Amino acid sequence: MGGVSQCYAYSNLNADEVNNAKIQCDALSGVMFVTSCPTSGLLGCCHEAMAGVTLADCYYGPFDDAGSTMTFQTTCMRGGGTWSATP
Repeated sequence: MGGVSQCYAYSNLNADEVNNAKIQCDALSGVMFVTSCPTSGLLGCCHEAMAGVTLADCYYGPFDDAGSTMTFQTTCMRGGGTWSATP
């Protein structure tokens, strides 16, 4: 059983929100805080705006049982997001 690696890109955060994101990432095993999501192996990203904050939920391959790029794209768009090939 495999999975899809993900990267979450946030923009329009204030200093406290950035600090809180770093703390949350540090608390999770195998999670890193990075300045931008990588493009290597990128399947695509779902872009959404919430309360002035922009989120890009990016997916990477390879994957097996998690679905396909079309599955992620469809789920994104049904949820009101915009699918893109870039972070």
